Amino acid sequence: MEGAEAGLSEYELQRLAHIRRNQEYMRRVLAGAAPAGLAGAAAASAARKPARSPAQPRRKRVKVEVPEAARRRSARLAGAKPAFAAADLPDEDGDGYGGAEEEEAGGWVPKKRLPAEIIADAQGWLEESRAALLRVGAAGGPGPQAASEWREEAIRRWGDKVPEALEGGNDWELYVTSRLSSPPPTSSDPLLQEYYCSDAWRLLICCTLMSRVSSAKVKHAAISGFFAKFQTPSDVLGADPKDIYEIIAPLGLFDNRMKSLTHVSTRFLAMPDFDISPDPKSEKKVHGIGEFGYHSYLLFVRGKLDFQPKDKALQWFANWQRRHAQQSAKGKGLEEEAAATD
Repeated sequence: MEGAEAGLSEYELQRLAHIRRNQEYMRRVLAGAAPAGLAGAAAASAARKPARSPAQPRRKRVKVEVPEAARRRSARLAGAKPAFAAADLPDEDGDGYGGAEEEEAGGWVPKKRLPAEIIADAQGWLEESRAALLRVGAAGGPGPQAASEWREEAIRRWGDKVPEALEGGNDWELYVTSRLSSPPPTSSDPLLQEYYCSDAWRLLICCTLMSRVSSAKVKHAAISGFFAKFQTPSDVLGADPKDIYEIIAPLGLFDNRMKSLTHVSTRFLAMPDFDISPDPKSEKKVHGIGEFGYHSYLLFVRGKLDFQPKDKALQWFANWQRRHAQQSAKGKGLEEEAAATD
């Protein structure tokens, strides 16, 4: 590790990797133009980024068959007695930090305590990058109007496997807008899902990869590496499984994850009006998206707070959002009261 990154913590390095993935995705979505309003946030991140290392000779990739022994299997499916209970892994699904949980006022809180400037930088970047990604149309240009322009927007975001025609009609505006998010404000300790919640596919893929993984370092590395190579569902469906295996093998359960990645990507591209359901009998049920993924979808994509998730990290996030909304409403009320007395 060299230059400006040499003194960064593991969390800061992980955060930078996810920000870079968002920058790469933004360049694609915004047709290479620098999104307005992001200069300040990008500069803060760039200040931590070292000069590019000299180019190394490119090694020829040798593809190998995925060895059966290397495919980690679920202990439950193998009939083995688990060495620990799921409750022993509070970081298993959602907190993005790793390590044991802590209790504060009777609830879960992230273990890490980060400097205020790091939190502010992360919040600023996430808020502004989301705003840029949720604007439709190339940066600086008008938004789509005709159906063909909405389909071009879909292809720019999700790749060349976007269907040529939609079942039941060609409402391409609905196709695009149903896949974008209505995310809540960025939390005080951004969770991993918050880096990818501007787009439903990216959020669901993030959940698929992080589920059932206890090591935060492995989880962050695999997710960042995945999105560096596969930016769209079309990329996933056109990929050689061995290329995906090289990135996500450390997560384990490769066969199950591969099936989930394929199904999420296929259903995402196919639905005229995208939505998911936890009901196994529903046509909107997506393989590999269980309760944790569905609750993450409701919180981070749909911005819903009218339920209580079971995952402890998601509970913390929902409770933080409720407190934030109350404080914002109170602050707005005080401002209106002060303005009325002037």
